[in-house]
Amino acid sequence: MQNDRNGKSLTPAVIVLSLLIVGVIALIIVLVYSYFTSEPQPASVTTSTTPQTAVSEPTASPPETTQAAIVVPDMTKASSGEPATEPDTTTATTPAVTVSIDTTVEITTATVPDTFSDSFFENTLFIGDSIMTGIYLYNLIPVKNVFAEIGLAPSTALTATINGNTLIPKSSGFDRAVIMLGANGINATNSDDLVESMKVLINRLKAENPGMEIVVLTVTPIGAVSSYPHITKVMLDEYNTKLTTAARENGFILIDSGAVLKNSDGYLASEYNAGDGLHINSQAYKAILAYVQKELE
Repeated sequence: MQNDRNGKSLTPAVIVLSLLIVGVIALIIVLVYSYFTSEPQPASVTTSTTPQTAVSEPTASPPETTQAAIVVPDMTKASSGEPATEPDTTTATTPAVTVSIDTTVEITTATVPDTFSDSFFENTLFIGDSIMTGIYLYNLIPVKNVFAEIGLAPSTALTATINGNTLIPKSSGFDRAVIMLGANGINATNSDDLVESMKVLINRLKAENPGMEIVVLTVTPIGAVSSYPHITKVMLDEYNTKLTTAARENGFILIDSGAVLKNSDGYLASEYNAGDGLHINSQAYKAILAYVQKELE
């Protein structure tokens, strides 16, 4: 038993009570200290959710205007095989036109001669567009005897510059000119304009080269399936028919080059197709050259 400072003994109850009082005082001190030393907590914020406005998306984009791509192979990359078929970027919009055309054109075919003679065309100038370029790219006719490039048309042949040359100076010294133009720009409404441009071209060549023999070839046929939907068999037949009439009326020679390239339906025969339905392969050029020689001899 413990004694207090006066020497009196303390009962167990007093001791327990004293300990409780000391504990309560210690707890109060701890709580007060914690209150003053702790950081104030921010007041709670009530956040309101703003509903989002629904935006309706369009159900479909407006249709785009469809253009027919005039895809011309890059004939400059041809080798001993077939010409390369990388397209250029030229496009043309085909107008929606209703045309009444006589489609009962007689299909003319001819027997293909076996071969042609290099010497026969030694002094002949070949004039044309991308179809004609194959005649030298397949090493059948020397490039010096050819005035042709992608996109050339009857209306541009007199002003175009090819390999630094324009047509009239280039034609000087040749005894014969063989021309095939018209596939570029052809449609159901302008075949008359194409024929008129061909007549201007021919008359200018005659005037600048007295005595030159002028030979016009019909545009080669289109395949039943082709990469050129804006060029149709009907359009080519109409243009070639008008070109034949102009030849009779203006005294220049016309040879139907399609006669040796068409199948029984009047389309480009598969064995002459370079792959796109419009351009022709080396076998076709050989057939045309042999046929032209046969007709002129």
